[in-house]
Amino acid sequence: MSDALAEARSVLDAVDAGDVAAAVESSPIFLTRWRALADQLHLVDPWWAAHHDALAHHAERAAGLIDGDALVHWNIRADNVVLTPDRTVLVDWGQAGRGAAWMDHAMLALDCSMSGRETSTAELANADPILRDRDSADLLALAAAAAMSFVSRSTEPAPQSLPTLPATSAPWADAFRPYLAEALAEVG
Repeated sequence: MSDALAEARSVLDAVDAGDVAAAVESSPIFLTRWRALADQLHLVDPWWAAHHDALAHHAERAAGLIDGDALVHWNIRADNVVLTPDRTVLVDWGQAGRGAAWMDHAMLALDCSMSGRETSTAELANADPILRDRDSADLLALAAAAAMSFVSRSTEPAPQSLPTLPATSAPWADAFRPYLAEALAEVG
């Protein structure tokens, strides 16, 4: 899959993304949404309270990591990838934006945790040439912001337009815990 992203990158880099909205502008999960968890720690598993300050320290960096001028898919996850016998097709470009070129690789790595794939976030990060060369604290920052946002969302009433959002958010957040625990132990 990393190969398909690298192949797409060569095409995307040829596109002028100047008029495309910045991904960071449509990313409350990475910008501010994670901050709400601080007021909801009494409602969640104690693991989140015990690790809140360390996770928040890393999540604070997420917004700065997203920003960039490259055209990015911004919604890379297992259900937006179609595997055929002779190629890999990336579908659902509705959230495409302008951001850091490495973000699609990061989104795929984060999806490894969220979707429960056999390959873990850390394993994909170590195998992907783009992520392998980045500071491991960068992926931790994105994962911390996303997980904290999901935990927070799981404690709130469901929006009328997305009635299953809290119920979906809780398992996504819990799926991040093994990676977060490992990454916090490594990075601090």
